[in-house]
Amino acid sequence: MKLNVENFGKIKSACVELNGFTILVGDNNSGKTYLMQLIYGVINALCNITNFKSTLFEEYPFKVNKENILEFQADINKWLDDNKNKIVEDTFNNKLVIDSLSVEIDDDDITKDPFLFQRIESSEIEKATKKVYFSPNVDKTGDVFLGIETEKYIHILAKEQEQTKSFWITLFVDFLFESILSTIGSSRTLYLPVARSGLNLVYRDLMAAMVKPREYNLGTPLSLVPESKKLGLSKPVFDYLLFMQTYKPDENRLKKNKDIIDFINKKIIKGNIIHNGDEIRYITDNGVNLPLFLASSMVNELTPVVHLLSSVDPISYVFYDEIETSQHPTTQIQLARLMNRLVNAGINLIVSTHSDTMAAAISNLVALSFARNKEEKCRKLGYEFDDLLKNDSVHAYQFVKDENGQMVVSEIPKFNELGMGFDFSLFSEVSSSIFETAKIIYGDV
Repeated sequence: MKLNVENFGKIKSACVELNGFTILVGDNNSGKTYLMQLIYGVINALCNITNFKSTLFEEYPFKVNKENILEFQADINKWLDDNKNKIVEDTFNNKLVIDSLSVEIDDDDITKDPFLFQRIESSEIEKATKKVYFSPNVDKTGDVFLGIETEKYIHILAKEQEQTKSFWITLFVDFLFESILSTIGSSRTLYLPVARSGLNLVYRDLMAAMVKPREYNLGTPLSLVPESKKLGLSKPVFDYLLFMQTYKPDENRLKKNKDIIDFINKKIIKGNIIHNGDEIRYITDNGVNLPLFLASSMVNELTPVVHLLSSVDPISYVFYDEIETSQHPTTQIQLARLMNRLVNAGINLIVSTHSDTMAAAISNLVALSFARNKEEKCRKLGYEFDDLLKNDSVHAYQFVKDENGQMVVSEIPKFNELGMGFDFSLFSEVSSSIFETAKIIYGDV
């Protein structure tokens, strides 16, 4: 699924894929953070949608097919247009101008298995030519619905036909958008802001000063939101502080993600991040035990990643702003490997960077993931098969100024069949300029 944005801040236009692995590349102050936070706000708004109207649910059983999903897309986009200013204000705690906000559902999204449903085989229902789905407690009342998938449609019908239309609207929004965005159930989004190192040191004091109960602007209660206008924080940044403040480790998730956490410990931070009561500490490979505030900025940068992999709250969508912050070029190469491992673990990922090293490292691994003889090349490079992307849902976008100084966010093509990654022309121009400068400095001119 793509998000379309027009005339928002410095951004003249953008059309960005929301599934899989998305890379945003641009200069400082080009609008990458603005766009990432806007996407964060839209996803949270769609997952808490209210006051929504659609003609799709007039008769039972209703059919879910390509045509009426596209009709439903139009209804969703009408809702987004009506609420775009509210979404922006809730996300940024400011009244910012935005001309257009819409989503575009791909054919691949429509044919995806809906994660919302538990699939079972059944021969008991006569009209079920393929699969039968059921789910108790979808509306938190214990009512059960049935869905019958035929060759052409998914028919959704209820055991008790008196289900309200609002129930079906909630169900279908969940089915379509939450399955596409992989934020089902208690899964959540997490935004990792640029100032991670500094925020890690002060989040407890900030939270103590800021938090009070309130309701979500669009009508769905959230547990806590800030008086952030006083402090100049956007909602994504506040949610990051809230995540750090309320983090609790879960043994099952630690086991599930052990390989990725071990990769971080061994290949990047050269030690372990542990919790001693409420205190976060870093223990080096040679046994030096330090409080987090005495650890390097590199360790502080990776702490929230270890947290999201081990949190009792499952995180399925991560926004990683300026991924290269405080990282040496050699570490950036390891970070590119880490990003692929996160995506392979089922996490939707949007990262931003203005580092040519970081962009090149990501591009090389994308090319390697789909190259001929990739296994042999992995061995030569000292990489592991876990470093290779398992699917091709990876997209890169570049922020480029137009003649009026506005940013146009355009997708950078990749050529897997040619064994190529992404051609980041923004960095190619900078490299050429540095080379020409060196020629003048060290030449005879």
